[in-house]
Amino acid sequence: MSTSTQPVSATLAVYQRKAGATRDDVLKVIREHQALLVKKGYVATKPITVLEQESFIIETVYWLEGASERAHADAEVQSVWGAYEACVSFKTLADLPAAQQVFAKLVPLEPLAHQAATLADTMMPAKDFEKLARFYENFSGMRRQSEQSCFVNLQDTNTGNVLCVVEADAVSRAAPSFGVEDLSVATGRARELGAKIIHEWEFERLRGANLNDPEGNEFMIWQVKGA
Repeated sequence: MSTSTQPVSATLAVYQRKAGATRDDVLKVIREHQALLVKKGYVATKPITVLEQESFIIETVYWLEGASERAHADAEVQSVWGAYEACVSFKTLADLPAAQQVFAKLVPLEPLAHQAATLADTMMPAKDFEKLARFYENFSGMRRQSEQSCFVNLQDTNTGNVLCVVEADAVSRAAPSFGVEDLSVATGRARELGAKIIHEWEFERLRGANLNDPEGNEFMIWQVKGA
């Protein structure tokens, strides 16, 4: 997996819907494809660009360094192409009507809201978070990574995993937290998948939301302001 989160190249994939295939059919496959690329760590976490002109759909893939080559050698990624072939024919930019137009107009489709979320840490509520942080420091040997008036981040120096000990009202029980680039996109996607928002919150540098997953487990998503 690349250590950089900035894309180094982009691929424009041009598809033409086959007879009987709908736009939603194609978008479903694109979502699955992009979600797999994110899971594998091949692509940047920026929103996907998908454009349409007539029966043509253009998908943009933002590759991380060296990831394009790895993805094309990855059997799991390659298996997705069968789903594409069921609903589209593969075309080139030259096939687009827009290729013959100056300032061509294409229609942006709905944002594909899989919006990758990065697991940031595990939130541990505490009545006395400073006292509990010292307990885990002494018990595990984790070191303080950062701290503010309402939390302490402890990091495992071997794995890099982070435990965030917070004031008790931040979460109701130990819960994972995910950093995202766009909070509204991420919450929308989570709700599409069956999550329910418990409450939203905002601090000086962060804004976020607490949610329940489809089985009722609590988790948190947050966005750095200005990011």
